[in-house]
Amino acid sequence: MKNLKKLIAVVLTFALVFSAMAVGFAATTPFTDVKDDAPYASAVARLYALNITNGNTDGTYGVDQPVTRAMMTVFVNRLSGYRNLAEMAKNDAPAFKDVPKNYWAIGDINLAAKLGLTHGVGNGMFAPEEKVTYAQALGFMLNALGYKNLSWPYGVVAQAQKLGLTTGINRGFNDVINRGDLAIIMNRALDCTVVSYDANGNIVVDPNTGLPKGQTLLASGLTYLGYTQITGVVTNVTATQATVGSTTVNVGSVDFKSLIGQNVTVYVKNGTALIAVPTGNTIITTTQITNSTVAGTIYYVASDNTVKTIPVADNNVVIYNGQNIGKLSDSVNNKPNVTTIANSSATLIDNNNDGKVEYIIATGYAAPEKIRFIDATNKVVYANGTYNLGAANVTYTITKNGKAATFADLAVGDVIQVAASPDGTIYQILASSNTVTGKVVEVKPLTKTIKLDNGVEYGFATGAQVSTSSFTAGNTYTLYLDSNGKIYDAKLVTATYAANYAYVVNKGKVTDAFGNATYKFQIVKPDGTTAVYDLVDNVTAYNGTTVSTNVYNDIWSVTTVPAPITYDVNANGQFTNVSPVTLPVSGSASVDQTNKTLTIGTTTQNLPYGYYGEPGKVYVDSSGRGLIKGNINRKGEKIYHIPGDPWYDKTKAQVWFKTEAEAQAAGFRPPKTNKTLTIGTTTYYVTDSTVIYQVYNGTVKPIKFADIGTGNKAVKLSTTGSFNQVQYLQVNDAIAPITTGTVGVYEGYALVAGGYKLYVNVSGTDTAYTVLTSAPPTTAPFAYGDIITFGVDSNGNATNPAKVDVTTLVNGEVYAISNTFINIGGTVKPLDPAVKIFKLVKDTSGNVTGVTTASFGEIVPQQTGTDANGNTIVYVHGSNVNAYVDATSGKVTIIVIQ
Repeated sequence: MKNLKKLIAVVLTFALVFSAMAVGFAATTPFTDVKDDAPYASAVARLYALNITNGNTDGTYGVDQPVTRAMMTVFVNRLSGYRNLAEMAKNDAPAFKDVPKNYWAIGDINLAAKLGLTHGVGNGMFAPEEKVTYAQALGFMLNALGYKNLSWPYGVVAQAQKLGLTTGINRGFNDVINRGDLAIIMNRALDCTVVSYDANGNIVVDPNTGLPKGQTLLASGLTYLGYTQITGVVTNVTATQATVGSTTVNVGSVDFKSLIGQNVTVYVKNGTALIAVPTGNTIITTTQITNSTVAGTIYYVASDNTVKTIPVADNNVVIYNGQNIGKLSDSVNNKPNVTTIANSSATLIDNNNDGKVEYIIATGYAAPEKIRFIDATNKVVYANGTYNLGAANVTYTITKNGKAATFADLAVGDVIQVAASPDGTIYQILASSNTVTGKVVEVKPLTKTIKLDNGVEYGFATGAQVSTSSFTAGNTYTLYLDSNGKIYDAKLVTATYAANYAYVVNKGKVTDAFGNATYKFQIVKPDGTTAVYDLVDNVTAYNGTTVSTNVYNDIWSVTTVPAPITYDVNANGQFTNVSPVTLPVSGSASVDQTNKTLTIGTTTQNLPYGYYGEPGKVYVDSSGRGLIKGNINRKGEKIYHIPGDPWYDKTKAQVWFKTEAEAQAAGFRPPKTNKTLTIGTTTYYVTDSTVIYQVYNGTVKPIKFADIGTGNKAVKLSTTGSFNQVQYLQVNDAIAPITTGTVGVYEGYALVAGGYKLYVNVSGTDTAYTVLTSAPPTTAPFAYGDIITFGVDSNGNATNPAKVDVTTLVNGEVYAISNTFINIGGTVKPLDPAVKIFKLVKDTSGNVTGVTTASFGEIVPQQTGTDANGNTIVYVHGSNVNAYVDATSGKVTIIVIQ
């Protein structure tokens, strides 16, 4: 067990040091084949900074190149700080028979042999050009760290695993190591302790920790090369200097700003820092410091979104937006005063591991604003505030679209967020010119988000110029995003449409104070949405006749109300090119949903061989491959099927086509049954592109063929093409779409084109149903957790949503509950075996914020007893619930814990 504790301590020490190293050292190299986000990038960067590797002459590091044994000795010597000794060893006699005196790595090979870092391959040979295996590379590293008498290869690999050298590297013992993986191993070895042995051959350890005692490979190597170590807390960082403890050093290439407040060990030569390694710090990052205050304690939002606390040391330092503002304290009531840094993101540093925060480094950005004007000469930015970046003693950093930027990169219209120091001398500016354009498919007032047709949901920035009420589902907008990807502003995009079908349901004019009239048309589109368009001047309508907008009666005569039309909308969003749709065929049709036919008279004809889909339509997938299936049946008949017909999914394709014309040219015919409307002796064919409206009893709404139902229906239609395909179908009769009754628990809503989307949990499954309505709700249609009933029509849309009838709802305190019965306020009901349990989610103020599923055990029954006088008293009140009783079975199927 003691050895296990030592192993855990070694691994934890390694993990802490290595993760901290990544903070203080930028993963930037000059090598063209090392990307900043590569797993070996930070390792290669540090090895390059330490002059352990210089890469290849072609500007690459050679991450995939194998490592030779000669190359390995060079790396090991440099890791150990023996580069100068290797130069001296060039003049010694070769240590191995197969390494000639003029060999490029003779000095390193000689030195490695003398220091016991390599023993060759036997028989006095070294094999300098032989490729190094994974196990051999680990052996070289352990030799450099002073380990002895390790069995080969398992003892070597096991010790390397203990030190953390192998973490994340998946290679076999005999796999050849490449320079990328070797860089990771060498970089980790730098932070491992170089071991020494006592007289009994045991590794010398620190009695307090049980860990090997001594310097790290990095420290010993740098010390040998003339570097000194400085340890202390980083303070007073400028562009050129930093204070570490009580010593001021030149920053060199070290990013000391990211280390402010941390205890670090810095390796310095000639007064300039080469590298800084954080040591002994506990670091907490938070997206928000809260306003809550208790003496000597700071509240922050943790990574799991819970609020946590940590004590603040008496000698704490607060750096807010780059400026030291002193201690976080209040001399009046001895409580931390978080007003200045409340709602800021922050790094909390305990640099001596005593459980108290010594440094609070907070950054608070103001609400987003849009740049209105830029004075490039004086470096002044005018937005909601004025920022003089060119003033004396002012320093600033700019990040635009996630990348470091300069003042010249800022532009009018950019959305910026500014973090300014209290004295106005330090500015951090986040700028964004990012925009996204798309159609709004959902508006969610409850979550204060909108969803575009790209599938992304966008929230709103603090101080945004728009809100959910600014958007209408179905319209297209350009969103102006801040640096966090949230909406700051938006602009409606008007598109140009062509050959649209619609029904005119209203029209009129608006006259301004000067007598100028604007003529308007209200239409219902095939997707169920409504729109109002201004009529463009000199509209072309009705067989090309030009109608003057100066004469109201002429405009009124453009179309009757209601009426089917085609139309365009120009780039200015105006109604133009209005043309009528005539419906020359009418009659009373008998509807057959099974065969999808409408029959008027007594004759129903089969589909003749010919087009039965959309003439000229190309059926292909995203890769351009044909989707029409061709099949030869047992009778030798060649038949093709287009996507969407009843036989398509059941048909095995023997050949594929892109168009019906292509299939027919190959001798294939369509199937003999299709959607048909038969009027008299003429058959009309309904295609997927047929526009269908119901115009009945003063209402106009688009429907699908399945919505027509069964029985005799009054219809009018127009046709197109050579095979009497139905272009436009008008049903002038009552229809009763097939609906199914559904019960569920309400979870929220979102506004969408044509109505709103209802979020409801049905039988334990979260589901969204569209409710088509001309007047979408302005507030939530129900309260979270309401048990509601609704129908679901043949298109999957919800109809007539309503709270459950009181006769099917039981609510109150749970007196008792078993596996088969529940007693609610004295009313006993049987439980359905598949009963679904939900509970309301509430915030700290008791407000309901959502609904979640719950377990049976979360329902608490009432517990009673008797007092000394024999009176019944309630020790524990039962859960307050709403329960839905199924009208057919009489059993409780849904319970919502309130």
